[in-house]
Amino acid sequence: MVLRPPVELMLAQARETVPGPGVLPGGLAFEAKFDGYRCLLFTPARPGGPVLLQSRRGSLIQRHFPDLVRAAQQLPPGLVLDGELVVWHQGRFSFEALQRRAVSGGRTVAQLAATYPAHYIAFDILQAGGEELLTEPYEHRRAILAALFADQV
Repeated sequence: MVLRPPVELMLAQARETVPGPGVLPGGLAFEAKFDGYRCLLFTPARPGGPVLLQSRRGSLIQRHFPDLVRAAQQLPPGLVLDGELVVWHQGRFSFEALQRRAVSGGRTVAQLAATYPAHYIAFDILQAGGEELLTEPYEHRRAILAALFADQV
């Protein structure tokens, strides 16, 4: 099955404590919450297709982030990444700048992209090469994700 938007996201759950080792079947993995938007990134299945960015609520938001779309065009086809869309400005994450970008339109989009470039922090891979990976163990998906970006470090 090839994933297409909208895809329902696996959402984080707040907890007062972290379970101990061996308590949860399959183990435990967690990621830091950055000051950004949860976002799925879809690369086209075929060359020339569009890169899509899906918000947590299922909206397609790529028109607000042309800089991120251009960067994602360097990625292999048929990927679906799960991660967080952020804007780094003046040495910190800027949720305010991200919000401005998310509602921008027209010529403002390019101006804001130049002033407040977007970044994508991928923490899971849901599809690779057009093959859906949701039934694969997280450790396997994480290894595929790490290999995808290994030469970028």
